[in-house]
Amino acid sequence: MKKLITLGIVFLFLAGVGGFTTAQSLTRDAKQEALAILSKDSRNTLVSATFEGGDGQIFISNIDKLEFPIEGNSYVILSSGIASNAVNGNIGSTGGISVPNGHPVFGTEINDVATLTIKLKVPANAKTLSFKWLFGSNEIPCCVDEYRDFFRAYVILPDGSTKDMALLPNGNIPYVGDGIQNYTSPDPTVDINEVTSIYTASLDVSKYRGKVITLVFQIADEDDYSVDTFAFIDDLKFIGGKGKADKRSYIMMIQIWSKYFFNKYDQFAALYAKAEEIGVSNETLKKALELHLNATEQMLYAWHTDDLESIRAKIWKQYVPLPRVYAVRRAYLYERDVISLLESAIQEIES
Repeated sequence: MKKLITLGIVFLFLAGVGGFTTAQSLTRDAKQEALAILSKDSRNTLVSATFEGGDGQIFISNIDKLEFPIEGNSYVILSSGIASNAVNGNIGSTGGISVPNGHPVFGTEINDVATLTIKLKVPANAKTLSFKWLFGSNEIPCCVDEYRDFFRAYVILPDGSTKDMALLPNGNIPYVGDGIQNYTSPDPTVDINEVTSIYTASLDVSKYRGKVITLVFQIADEDDYSVDTFAFIDDLKFIGGKGKADKRSYIMMIQIWSKYFFNKYDQFAALYAKAEEIGVSNETLKKALELHLNATEQMLYAWHTDDLESIRAKIWKQYVPLPRVYAVRRAYLYERDVISLLESAIQEIES
């Protein structure tokens, strides 16, 4: 089947858990699993996380396998069996959730359903939400035409609509039997028969800045309870675009480098006078003065003014037009080099 059927006829858990048959199903705070796949710069966007499934169906791994982890030192394995078995032997047990008519493509019964749900607040400057994933199964090659285990990752947006993210190049969610495209034999130390390539899932979230979105990762067996399927997930992050946060960061850089410039600028006169007094070479003094004048010129150019003291007075205030951040930084670097040059020359003579 080539096309994914509409979301409204799948996954009864979205409407409630009344249709589930459970055996030792586990619902818990899954923040550690969420943090294991969130990139360092996006961890502060985490609102909450939960996991529903059998004990052992989710595993935080720091073992280098199949080019995972992608970012940081950990990633998550989600499985219809024992997740850690793929890389680290048996830990925990299964006994997950069953959903009648729950297969997102075929509408068949699914078993050992494991679901990691992560709520994230979209940053004010976010353009894209993305993560890396691969899919593998021990149903391949023996049972390709019999059991169509799947992995699905989708976002529930603030307006209630949903959008699939983890898709194969043909536009379908990954499931056993879909042409077996891009599957390869994995590392022999990995207990999975076949795996896909590593794919990047991405979604434009610029319309939802400042709002909470829900990311759902789900894996399941079709019909059987035995042969297992796995998904590796990592590097979940927001990628920034142009927005208000960019402007705030820009202003912050201007303020900090301007402050650093004046800290060095205020040291110049006394150091230069001392250097003259103790006999620092004219060549060094000339170079120091030239750098100092260049720094001052860059600072005035950056702030669109010819009055240095007016800059000092408004560093922490609002200003239009915005200063040229590259020139502010250049001014600070020049003045820093001036002070370093004079201090070294003075120290050499005094010692």
